[in-house]
Amino acid sequence: MGLGGSLLGAGLGGALAAVFTRIARNADGSPLYPVALDAELFVTTALLATAVGVLAAWLPARRAARLDPVEAIRG
Repeated sequence: MGLGGSLLGAGLGGALAAVFTRIARNADGSPLYPVALDAELFVTTALLATAVGVLAAWLPARRAARLDPVEAIRG
């Protein structure tokens, strides 16, 4: 799920950047804010987002795995 979400986010971000560069133009027709869309940037971003998501899920899961279920329910 995390990998799919990060890939979807990278794809949507790239699409929005491409649309923005086509819409936002100077009076002479050049892009107002030129954005360099590099495939390496998208891959790195997706991998970093996936790694952060895995760490954010792993740390609380490790802590919860150490709990005794009976004590967690009672307390």
